[in-house]
Amino acid sequence: MDIKGPVKDATSTAKRSIDSAAGQLQSAANRTTRDVSAVGGNVQKALDDSLSAQPYTTLAFAAAAGFVLGAIWKS
Repeated sequence: MDIKGPVKDATSTAKRSIDSAAGQLQSAANRTTRDVSAVGGNVQKALDDSLSAQPYTTLAFAAAAGFVLGAIWKS
């Protein structure tokens, strides 16, 4: 019984599936990176606007956030 043909077929099918999955993962990673960059830009603009309009409120919010994060970290 010759099994070389079916093994070769299974190997090529597996390789195509792996290549397809790798391509889809790369595409998803590219979209995620682009989306994270966009969000980072939006956050930076919001912080800049907040600092310009209400510097003390922004400072108080940052101090409160730091306090909460520190309390969570400690526990």
